[in-house]
Amino acid sequence: MRRMIGLAVAIAALAFDAHAQEALLSIADEVRIEPGEQEILRFDLTGDLLAQQPALRLLARLDREALGGSTYAMRIWLNETRIDVERMLNKPPETRMYSGQILPWEGQSSFRAVYSPDWEAANRSDNRNCLVGGKAYEFVFAVADLLGEGANTLRIRHMSPNIPQALVVAEIALVVAPEAIPAEEGEIGAPAPTGELPLIAPKPVAPVEYSVEPLDRGGFAIVAGDQRVTCAAPSRGRTSAGTAWTTRRATRRRPGR
Repeated sequence: MRRMIGLAVAIAALAFDAHAQEALLSIADEVRIEPGEQEILRFDLTGDLLAQQPALRLLARLDREALGGSTYAMRIWLNETRIDVERMLNKPPETRMYSGQILPWEGQSSFRAVYSPDWEAANRSDNRNCLVGGKAYEFVFAVADLLGEGANTLRIRHMSPNIPQALVVAEIALVVAPEAIPAEEGEIGAPAPTGELPLIAPKPVAPVEYSVEPLDRGGFAIVAGDQRVTCAAPSRGRTSAGTAWTTRRATRRRPGR
């Protein structure tokens, strides 16, 4: 079981928002990647910028007219090293929808992207497809160890070739790295139970005396104490005229074959 995001996480998120504006190097304002395609972005770094240990920040969504769910659609490489969820700084490795479903941010070696018409819809709280925490689009990764002085290459691929929606990635930049959210504070859900588990077992059932009585018009009754249950008992038989359904009360015949 997981714990709900605590106050410390909210404070950390606010602290990150303050740092998010401190872009050290803009890589691209926005790219649109069609299903199954990729975008390669090249940028140069100076030694002074590299010394600041920057992080990679971007926004991502699947371009859809109305807010929907999400899927694993974005895979990222920096200088040909795949970026995984262990490098994510700005949010826990799992998110929760307002419907209650808990979703990992990474799966099938790709990151989850929401189906959304803009950069705001999934951060609200008025739809069951919205994500709790307000970080539906934003990703920040620790990448200082992958960067080098001089030429660098960022590659982003749309990993869902069977959907029609394009992957839109925006505000791609190197930024001042925020403090990572501690794993124990970023967990989602309820704490694990402690102590002795309760025993759940059927109650002992004492034998009950009962009797079965035939009914005048067919069927029977089961009597146990002051309780009485009657049951109709239709029967099926074959006659020279065909097949008939019969009870003591009525007979319905079908023509013979």
